[in-house]
Amino acid sequence: MKNPDGYVYRVGQRLGRRWAVRHEPVVFVRVEEGAHLVEPRLGSALSELSVRQRSVVVMVHGLGWTHVETAEFLGLSTSTVQKHLERAVAHLRNALGVDLAP
Repeated sequence: MKNPDGYVYRVGQRLGRRWAVRHEPVVFVRVEEGAHLVEPRLGSALSELSVRQRSVVVMVHGLGWTHVETAEFLGLSTSTVQKHLERAVAHLRNALGVDLAP
């Protein structure tokens, strides 16, 4: 590859455009002081995941990427992305004490 920096730039540009088309503009709102926007223990629970599992969770749930986009970016198969996501979400539910049973 003659220009790896140019390649990374183009890939980021393409993915950014795709993301912008699928999502509405970001709107910022004032939040009361002391209010939590996310579960306070989420950071420590995420840090317990493997790097790959954490990457998949952030890309799919945090950034709204599809499994195909995530797999393409990470160089994995979509089934591998799905498995990492399932295991990571199960770990996060357990770590945060979330019970889905009715």
